[in-house]
Amino acid sequence: MFLHQLDLTTALRPELLPDETLLFVQDAVGLYEGKYKIPDYQDGHAYLTSHRACYVDNKEPRKFSVAVNLKDVERPEFYV
Repeated sequence: MFLHQLDLTTALRPELLPDETLLFVQDAVGLYEGKYKIPDYQDGHAYLTSHRACYVDNKEPRKFSVAVNLKDVERPEFYV
């Protein structure tokens, strides 16, 4: 996986890079690897930026928040 630890602001939002822009925020998000839930990453917010997709956990944001660089994404998978 290409998940990286995420630095957060004091407001517990992703620390943006100098040339990065926040595009979208979604609540009630969980992370999956394929069709399997990733434990400890099932109750958070997703932040889409111009450079990354970020997950910030609601319960323990300093411990369970990660990001993936968009350049590392080969193809998206959609689940409903």
